[in-house]
Amino acid sequence: MTRITIEVGGYRWKVHGTKTGDMWHTHLVELLGAERLDVPLDQGLRQKIREAVAKHLDLEVADIRPITEDLVLV
Repeated sequence: MTRITIEVGGYRWKVHGTKTGDMWHTHLVELLGAERLDVPLDQGLRQKIREAVAKHLDLEVADIRPITEDLVLV
């Protein structure tokens, strides 16, 4: 299990996941430092998190499995 911290949408996120072969699988995304999320947790925000994970891990976005809403802890 690997844990990384990224910033997306003015919020900090801790992303827990593993790399299997060439694919990164996100297991949990935690909101850090804020009591609640003031923006909708829509597909656009989850895509931005996915893109930030790819950048942080120096991977292509296509190598990051989509992040579903049930993986995000807010």
